[in-house]
Amino acid sequence: MDLKHHYKLINSADYKDGSNNRDGYYTICVEDLKRCPDIEIIGGPLQQAPRWIRILIKTLRILHIPRRILHPLVKAEPDDGPEVCFLLFRLVKATYLNWLRLKYPQATFVFFLRDLYHTKMPTIGYYRNEHLIDVWGSYDEVEAKKYKMDFYYPEIESKIDLSGIDVTPTCDVFFAGAAKNRLHALLEAYDYLTSIGISCHFIIMDAKTTDADMREGIEYTHELIPYREMLIHSIRCKCMLEINQEGAEGMTSRFLEAVMYNKKLITNSRAVKDSPFYRPQYIQVYDCITEVSPAFVLDEQPVDFGYQNEFSPIGLMECIDKVIQTL
Repeated sequence: MDLKHHYKLINSADYKDGSNNRDGYYTICVEDLKRCPDIEIIGGPLQQAPRWIRILIKTLRILHIPRRILHPLVKAEPDDGPEVCFLLFRLVKATYLNWLRLKYPQATFVFFLRDLYHTKMPTIGYYRNEHLIDVWGSYDEVEAKKYKMDFYYPEIESKIDLSGIDVTPTCDVFFAGAAKNRLHALLEAYDYLTSIGISCHFIIMDAKTTDADMREGIEYTHELIPYREMLIHSIRCKCMLEINQEGAEGMTSRFLEAVMYNKKLITNSRAVKDSPFYRPQYIQVYDCITEVSPAFVLDEQPVDFGYQNEFSPIGLMECIDKVIQTL
């Protein structure tokens, strides 16, 4: 990979109090970039700060004191120049972005959205202004066009080595994800699949539930489960379930996981039919969950999508590099 810019990737979602969660989703997604000399992965604003500052920030959080008072204590790197680019996958505080712009006045700031823009408004609207972000992109092609963003690029993920894991199936269908606006659809899918003799294991996060929502095979949690653990559950099922949140058109992590780790997929996303990896014998697209048959799930045919690293974040970096050169 021959990049024209030096990238500082702020991957703050898995970063907390000066340490990075190596098993976190965002950390695993960019694993392929760790070997690239022109890309510096920064977990969060204070990752390179002295230990005493990291201890202090914990104290400030407990006391509810604004942490922006620490920004002057974190020295900027001396490599400011037009070839430097900050890439953000997640929102960070506007005060920190303003500080970065002052420290790196020649740098380019790029924001790549890996969630729906309209679900983040008005929060993102506050960040989306000329003096903070120079280039905007999205994993969702429809939203990229609707909000006139600078580029679109499909969802990314690095494939990691899980070869030492026992792959004996523990369930027929597995789902993991936040409830968002799809709890009713998830319950409907669970009830139907179990009624036709299919065993299910669902992990649903941040759901507002009642006693009527409880099911034997559904695990509700408000805790962040390590993404590596989620992947292990994924490779121990016969088939994965994907239910897109309302308004989403882009490929989700479930689709990428199914392709990378050769698992069958049940999905309500018609967009997967446009993917070169669409195989009707491995992927069942439905309008109504009752269209899914036990034969599709339980059939023991080997699954092989022929994946050759097409979802690697390296492709995204090459795309962004070209976009910046047109500015």
